[in-house]
Amino acid sequence: MPHRPRLGRGPPGRPRRARAAAAPHHGFPLPGRRGEGGVRAARLREARGRDRVSPGRPRPRGGSGNGGDESVSSAWYSRRRSAYLFLFVLAVALRLFYLFDLKDYELADRLHLDPASYDRKAEAILRGESPSPGRAFYQSPLYAYFLAGVYSVAGRDFDAVRFVQVLLGGATVVLLAAAGAAWFGSTTGWIAGIAAALYTPFPFYEAQIMKTSLGVFLTAAALLSLARRRTGPALFASGTLLGLASLVRETDLLLLVLAAAAVLVSGARQGGGARRVAILLAGGLLVLAPVAVRNRIVSGDWVVTTAQGGQNFYIGNNERAEGTYTELDFVRPDPRFEEEDFRAEAHRLTGRDLSASELSRFWYGEGLRWMRENPAAAAGLLARKALLFWNTLELPDNENFYYMRDRFRSLGLFPVGFGAVAVFALLGMACSIRRFRPLFFLYAGVGASFAALTVFYVFSRYRVAAVPFLILFAAEGAGCGARALIERRRLRAAAIAAGLLAASWLVFVARPIDFDPRVDGYLPLHVNRAMLFAEAGEKEVAIAEYREALRIAPDRPSIRRRLARLLLDAGREDEAIREMEEVVRGLPEDGRTRNDLAVLLLERGRKDEALPLLREAVRLEPEIESPHRNLGRLLVEMGEAEEGAKEIARADSLRASRSRP
Repeated sequence: MPHRPRLGRGPPGRPRRARAAAAPHHGFPLPGRRGEGGVRAARLREARGRDRVSPGRPRPRGGSGNGGDESVSSAWYSRRRSAYLFLFVLAVALRLFYLFDLKDYELADRLHLDPASYDRKAEAILRGESPSPGRAFYQSPLYAYFLAGVYSVAGRDFDAVRFVQVLLGGATVVLLAAAGAAWFGSTTGWIAGIAAALYTPFPFYEAQIMKTSLGVFLTAAALLSLARRRTGPALFASGTLLGLASLVRETDLLLLVLAAAAVLVSGARQGGGARRVAILLAGGLLVLAPVAVRNRIVSGDWVVTTAQGGQNFYIGNNERAEGTYTELDFVRPDPRFEEEDFRAEAHRLTGRDLSASELSRFWYGEGLRWMRENPAAAAGLLARKALLFWNTLELPDNENFYYMRDRFRSLGLFPVGFGAVAVFALLGMACSIRRFRPLFFLYAGVGASFAALTVFYVFSRYRVAAVPFLILFAAEGAGCGARALIERRRLRAAAIAAGLLAASWLVFVARPIDFDPRVDGYLPLHVNRAMLFAEAGEKEVAIAEYREALRIAPDRPSIRRRLARLLLDAGREDEAIREMEEVVRGLPEDGRTRNDLAVLLLERGRKDEALPLLREAVRLEPEIESPHRNLGRLLVEMGEAEEGAKEIARADSLRASRSRP
């Protein structure tokens, strides 16, 4: 019999028939049977049968009865390890170019907002203190301990943290390549690895003192571990990894539940599903139980991970919500004050102090109440958030993606953006739909991230949680399209092209919000910089940043209010009054600013202008002490002693109620 060249890349450890039987193809059917597609089509079927494996099925190793097959198989595995090493080195080298570029960034080591909060918590841990003394965790706790671990070795060196996160990023690339090979086949794995190595937002977040890169790494590791879920140790490791991921992103608790469902679904055919689910959940409980017990001991309240779910839900679901983060009048947008401000407002509305879990439930209730009372607006808001999830826009948070990409050209070394990943991921999910049961966890992972952001609100930093799942589907989608072209299946190629066009419209064209990346995208950049400079005592620079923010968005009273307070601190009271007057016109329901403006006017003897402002402040904020007291004193000065005494008595009553235990 003439020798036939071997097709595919699989290790030739078994005869052809044995390999094909051990690794059946589960994806789209290949071209017709023998006789319908000819010898070439039959060889393609055999090649793909060897290349693609079921999730959880190990690659076949060489048999003992095939002569030199063992050495050839060993060489194949050696080449695979070399390829993974190449991906790691490529990913790390490109990221180091970006880190070197950041040396010129004047704010690289001036932390603010979430990074500053995690830094403070890490330093508290190193001092032997609790990062959240006397209360349940409000922010995800694991990253603070991760930072403390790096600080304990390298000191409080932010460059060292970034370097460690770059190494995690390189490991994430390898994990995604291996996971793609395990879930879909080696070709999909290599495409996934290259896409992850060149995905622009990954190095952008890895260079920040933020939890994002740690969460992505843990998710990628769990994806690989779950692909090998046939063994007890792999299941236990998967549960542990998802438990750790839940301590970085609270919504990953849902992934742990979905992973258990995936194991149960796969075990329905093989048996032993309940036992395997128990092993998986035991891994998760090993990590989560100590945190829940700690929260119970220090706060007297059962909180599994953190107690900010309800607050985040209300931020994304209220009368002013637009689909992304919404500033609330009563909350200072800084992690140092957020919990305190939500608690104070809940006390004002309920008249009592709430525990951590009660506070979260209260704000869940407030958000749901608004949705019930405004069903049409709530439905439109959910649809907007659903579109934002798939849109190519990188909605800014602590740092601005577009500013950093424009300023630091080294980010141009990473050409793969979310838009391309989303388009091909949608195609990959369509191409793989016949394998829904074995790929249930991948579909569920995308669905969980989509649901979480649709229910709460969309930030690009939050959306990164879905990217490991999307990259695997995107790699499979790219392979699906390429196979249709190579095999000259014109009808399928036409259907794929139509699907890509529809997905491209959804991702690149549909804009659920009016957002210009280099105008609206720069707004939070200037606000964050202003807050940072103000904290550092550089008031004039901060004022200039606020002015620039107002040039972009002159109708944002919340920014104008911060500017007014900063002007007041700088001794520029006349300018502060003008800004506060603009705030009053822009926020008709804001009693606090009316009270602050009235105080400034009183200092200048403008009592007639201050009086109506204080009356409005008392009407709008009846549970706040200072407007009542200021109004009472002013009325006494103006000869209305009886009414003034009532307002002062009301202020004393409010103070007494606040001081009660």
